[in-house]
Amino acid sequence: MADDPHAEAAIALLKAHPDLVVFDDEVPASPPSAYVRVYIGMRELEPDDPNFIPGEQSCWIYTYCVANTDAGARLIRSFVRAQLNGVKPVVAGKTCWPIYWEDGSPAGRDESLGYPVISQRDVWCFKSDD
Repeated sequence: MADDPHAEAAIALLKAHPDLVVFDDEVPASPPSAYVRVYIGMRELEPDDPNFIPGEQSCWIYTYCVANTDAGARLIRSFVRAQLNGVKPVVAGKTCWPIYWEDGSPAGRDESLGYPVISQRDVWCFKSDD
């Protein structure tokens, strides 16, 4: 599990879906036929940045929806969207805004795992402050 409470909140939202297999660390050598791989990035602006707001953080959620077919990757993506889009995560001691879709790419063939799969990448974000 992730070590940042923002990451933990985002991953917990995804893992709450009963039909979604979520990996937030290494994918096993023999993965299921459909799953989502999650990476989390945190960003807090420096005080000299003109957009700096004290206590504000951004949580970036990178999801890779993987399946054997285009339809399978889109189905996994629909589960991810249902769990994240517009949802306000709960992070202790923080006020969180709803998660929103930031960027993505259509499902496409991916052979980076050593075998062909279909993968669809999406980037989601939410902000929080003290």
